[in-house]
Amino acid sequence: MSMQIVKNKNIVKCFIKMFVIILLINLNGYAKNNDFEREAIFKNAVSEYSKDNYQRALEIFQELEQTDKVSFELFYGIGNCYYKLNEIGEAIQYWEKAKKLNSSNEDVIFNLKLANVKLQDKVILPKPFFLFKYYNSIRENLNIKYWLNFSGILFFLIIITILIFMNKKRPKGNIAKIITIVRYILIVLFVFVSTMTFNTVKYRNNNEFGIVIVEQIEVKTEPNINESTSFILHEGSKVKILSKFNRNWYKISYFDDKIGWIEVDKIGKI
Repeated sequence: MSMQIVKNKNIVKCFIKMFVIILLINLNGYAKNNDFEREAIFKNAVSEYSKDNYQRALEIFQELEQTDKVSFELFYGIGNCYYKLNEIGEAIQYWEKAKKLNSSNEDVIFNLKLANVKLQDKVILPKPFFLFKYYNSIRENLNIKYWLNFSGILFFLIIITILIFMNKKRPKGNIAKIITIVRYILIVLFVFVSTMTFNTVKYRNNNEFGIVIVEQIEVKTEPNINESTSFILHEGSKVKILSKFNRNWYKISYFDDKIGWIEVDKIGKI
């Protein structure tokens, strides 16, 4: 009787394994087919864009955006379509989204600079101390993935320099001094890179930004359309989102010194 039970259990286990294998094969095939389908749709959008059919290209790109699988190329393409359709606010919004995924891409950086020239709202700020300027530039354009990989390489090299001295045949004299100096340099670089990466991640997680996507908007003193106007912003202006009220209003700041309330559907979150 017990042998029969064991045999039945083994049969059940075999069926379960076969089911799992078949399921994984089907999922893998579905994923590949889905990727091929997405690639074909993306190429179709690019083809329409190259034919100057910008509205049609945008519609196709937006079909891909409805899925959860987005990419730098997708956001960049949507931004290009909006720019060609002279919708500067939407273009900046999607280029900023693309920049979040690849902050060092020269094309998107150039496009953002080009679009910013057309903005009506221009604020001339005093030149900051050069160290703060470079710090803010690094924080804005730092590619998290690359810097995490770089910090991992630095940490690996530091461990190697430590292990060298744990060996019985460890170096002596000038070679030992050079390796020690190199280790200290690596440690300093590792601390700097790790600190910058941590601060950048913290800054981006704690700060939400949006782009004005309508031609003109009155920023209110309170979250009510009948309240008085605090100031006016135009299409393409970038604001910091401070909080949300009643699903319809964002409390925003513009260059930190101007604060007010703006309707949710008037700005596009980055």
